[in-house]
Amino acid sequence: MALTLACDARGVTLEVADDGRGFDPRGAFAGHLGLTSMRERAARLGGALRVESAPGNGARISARIPRGA
Repeated sequence: MALTLACDARGVTLEVADDGRGFDPRGAFAGHLGLTSMRERAARLGGALRVESAPGNGARISARIPRGA
């Protein structure tokens, strides 16, 4: 697993990546609000959440929050 936190003049980016089982980020996860909650929190701050994953290929989740949020 890798965790990266970066800050520049535009804002802050947090990225979490692993080489685990992966998942379909478009899938429904009944009873789980993790990705939905992360997207809502990023949007509330004017930012965005990007999720890249596929079954068998690990995952990379990146949250970008603009400066001054």
